[in-house]
Amino acid sequence: MKRWIAMFLVVTMLFSMTACGKKEASGDKPAQEAVETPEAGAETGSGEKQYLKVQLPLNDTLSGLKSTFTGGYGIVSQWIFGTLMRYDTEVGEYVPALAEKLDISDDGLVYTVTLKDNKFHDGTPITADDVVFTFTMAIRAGSGRVSKLSSIEGFEAASSGEADTVSGIQKIDDKTVAFTLSQPNSVFVEALSNGSFGILPSACFEGMEPSAINENAEFWKQPVGSGAYYVSEIAYPNYIVLTRFEDYYDPSGIENVLCTYYADLEAANAALASGELDWTLGLEEEAANNILSQNSNMEGITVETTYHRWFLANTSGTAGDGESHPSLKNPKVRHALDMLLDKDAICQLYGSLASPANSHMNTALPEYNSDLPAWKRDVEGAKKILEEENYRFDIPLQIYSNYTDQITADFLDLVVQNLAEGGVEATYTIDGNWQGYLESANYDLRYMATSSAIPTTFYELNSFGGLTSTTINSYPVNEEGFEEYQRSRYDDLILAYKAALDPTEQKEILDQLQYNSYEDMYDIVLYSLSSINLYSKRWSGMPVFSSDYSEIADFKFSNWKLLDE
Repeated sequence: MKRWIAMFLVVTMLFSMTACGKKEASGDKPAQEAVETPEAGAETGSGEKQYLKVQLPLNDTLSGLKSTFTGGYGIVSQWIFGTLMRYDTEVGEYVPALAEKLDISDDGLVYTVTLKDNKFHDGTPITADDVVFTFTMAIRAGSGRVSKLSSIEGFEAASSGEADTVSGIQKIDDKTVAFTLSQPNSVFVEALSNGSFGILPSACFEGMEPSAINENAEFWKQPVGSGAYYVSEIAYPNYIVLTRFEDYYDPSGIENVLCTYYADLEAANAALASGELDWTLGLEEEAANNILSQNSNMEGITVETTYHRWFLANTSGTAGDGESHPSLKNPKVRHALDMLLDKDAICQLYGSLASPANSHMNTALPEYNSDLPAWKRDVEGAKKILEEENYRFDIPLQIYSNYTDQITADFLDLVVQNLAEGGVEATYTIDGNWQGYLESANYDLRYMATSSAIPTTFYELNSFGGLTSTTINSYPVNEEGFEEYQRSRYDDLILAYKAALDPTEQKEILDQLQYNSYEDMYDIVLYSLSSINLYSKRWSGMPVFSSDYSEIADFKFSNWKLLDE
């Protein structure tokens, strides 16, 4: 089974201790040339070192990064670049990081950040100017996560190039920055916590336009960071060594981290099995059990996630150059198809981590609306509905998947069989070259997946304002009344959720969104999938969290400890 929900520990910014990354990196070699990594306990440079050992995937240059704004953020990069806030997964709330405190105005429009006495890795202080610079340039450069900042006043003007500054990001004094929103957004704190917006030293980019910042390879090869670790040894593309930054607000309990590059997933899993790595997130069951059977010093912990898969129903009326199945426009038909699917059998294909789902929210999570009708397979009931609704049994359903693994093929075979038991003929196409299918909606049902730490994300898939290139061609956007209907069912509730600051009120709105989505059933939700994290028994102190939270989690560095030191 392929590990298709794995969250690699992606590092995207690498640097040394020299100011603004002026020193050339050493050890650049082609990927095929093996370089021995320092062993735990071996003498490397100065004295004996013990290492926490993690994976180092690199970008396609295999020599560092040329941009902080290109996305692909992962965990190791967040150890190098600090954020204003973080999310404490153990208590379920956001906490200050580089920020001393965060004040939110009563109307939910102004987020005022007061900074701690922080320093960059070259010893210079982190000031409000650096915060303003980081968020302004992320917006102007079009960061991979820039949509998280779209509620800031002046976002549109800056992102379109009409303005060089963002009116809603203002320096109050050297330690204080105010973010003013154009409308309330209770999830905006997630953006202040997100690893995509690690604080950068503005002095290193003085006078540069966003495009020049993106292309400043000299800096991105050895940038000056703001996080818990700096890079002390470099041997691209084979490994780097991170060393604790003593002036970080929460200095780590582990001094050195060895980050080693592995060419592919199989090599990384072999390294976990042999003890060359101490940690990974998001493994599926078969891979995790294989590693644990070979490495008794590794512990596996199952975590609930928001990851789930579903069929997106094409109700637009068109499919490529032809027509989508006409009966799919009827929500009762979509419910009947849901009733035909044997989700218990589907889950067995994915092992004990999978569970049947009837909502975009995992039934094991507190955000789930427990008042939704429970899923139950009912073939005879489904057949009755289809007959009453004049289902076009003479037209086969066309199912599309861009996942090409064997389990997906087995899953689709089972789906076709399930539907046939209700008299519904279906065929499927598996094609990893998905762009054409996405643009043309050349399917009736499309197999999809997602996860997010922000629950309203799932319902923006149905909101009129939130339709993207991934989904818009599957909806009848030009039909009379469609926009009004979607906005009343989704857009307005999403705005209300973001405007609400009371958790009870938010839960009520989220419950309504789940019910509306279940009732409309544009998305036939199939199953949720938990995952397994692996932790070396020689390491303690890292909080347990799912990969959903990997961009925002509070790592609690001061609690870390290597037990064999």
